[in-house]
Amino acid sequence: MAWCEDCGEYTHTCYGDVHLCEKCYDKRKQERIIEQSKDLKETSDFAQWDSGDMSELFWIHLGRYVKEPNAESIKYMTMAFYWACHDNHGIANSFSNALKWAGIDLFAERAKWINK
Repeated sequence: MAWCEDCGEYTHTCYGDVHLCEKCYDKRKQERIIEQSKDLKETSDFAQWDSGDMSELFWIHLGRYVKEPNAESIKYMTMAFYWACHDNHGIANSFSNALKWAGIDLFAERAKWINK
């Protein structure tokens, strides 16, 4: 039992030798994934990624796109979806259902941003 190194909240969790509450752990993880995504140039670059991180990147950008549509989020969601279709049909199915739930036609939105 210790204090979160980022926010000072009392926590029971330790990641490696770092004491973080769940909220701060998630924030650090998202920041790491966003930073890592800056190196993505091709869909196949996801071959080097952990599937959980790829999925997290998709969900980060889905949330951003729902709040404020932008070309960057469409780019990363499309890349993640294409890779999932190639590599992991379960994740591809989850992405497809999430897009339907959010009312986003990924291909129509992508075309809209490409034509701008």
